[in-house]
Amino acid sequence: MWGISPQFFNPMKVIIPIAGKGTRARPHTYSKPKPFLPLAGKTAIDFLIEPILKLHTEEIIIVHDKYTEDFVKDFFIKKYPHINIIYVLQKDPKGTADAIYQAKPYINEEEDILIAYCDTIFKNGLSEIIKKPCDGVIFAVKVKDPENYGVLEHNEGVITSLVEKPKEPKSNLANIGLYYFKDGYTFINKYVKKVIDSGLNEKGEYYLTDAFLYMIEDGKKLLAEPIDYIDTGTVEKIIQANICLLDGKTIQGHNVQIENSEIGENVSIGNNTIIRNSKIKNSIIGSNSTIDDMEIEDSLIGDNVKLKKGKTFNIGDSCCIS
Repeated sequence: MWGISPQFFNPMKVIIPIAGKGTRARPHTYSKPKPFLPLAGKTAIDFLIEPILKLHTEEIIIVHDKYTEDFVKDFFIKKYPHINIIYVLQKDPKGTADAIYQAKPYINEEEDILIAYCDTIFKNGLSEIIKKPCDGVIFAVKVKDPENYGVLEHNEGVITSLVEKPKEPKSNLANIGLYYFKDGYTFINKYVKKVIDSGLNEKGEYYLTDAFLYMIEDGKKLLAEPIDYIDTGTVEKIIQANICLLDGKTIQGHNVQIENSEIGENVSIGNNTIIRNSKIKNSIIGSNSTIDDMEIEDSLIGDNVKLKKGKTFNIGDSCCIS
């Protein structure tokens, strides 16, 4: 178990909900969960885990579903064997509050929690922010079209309400799915429990944002904190994230073979991949794939793919097109 940094008054645990069908990233999520898709030479989940480790967290709680359980456990056991991880099953997909409520048995009194949705990448260090005097922090990003987001209304940084896709936005701060609470035990056992006890909403789900509203009603101080953020929620956003993270560079894995090809900027190539007579730019190419006579741009190509002669955009694992 990691040591606890003296900058925190209480031990802190991190909850990462991974359960979900990943419909916005199909066809790639037919073969692996969305957070484990390749991105800039790593996976999306790596870019979330690495800054979390700098917080000297006590434990990470992964909330998964029955479909992702084996993949998730295998990944973390192999790549992060030194991390203390608890795996929790969300049996039914009943929304974000239900996912977090599954972690209830593992959050003790006087423990802080950080909740991080798995398609969130943040560049900022969080340690100074979460030391501010407050009951919690809801991290946000400034957007040009707040009417399309869940918006944090606030008074000098203190949240007064959360409004989903407001017709007349009073703020340009959009909720991104990254939260910190100084008393995680009370947050889950009182406020998330109140959401569960209130019953399913009209969509048949329990929303975590309702728990925030209950806290505000109780006079709790929640801060809205803008941070630098990269979204990886869809295939298009994964490709844009790859461009942002690479910043013009090209990354190649082990045992990559490139013959008579032009590899442009912002390209990441997985292990054991062969590229012949092709032009590639602004794309992610998976591992163990063979690319022949192709022009590929702004594309996500999966693992174990064979492509020959043509242009392509979005190909999942183990496909063959010639």
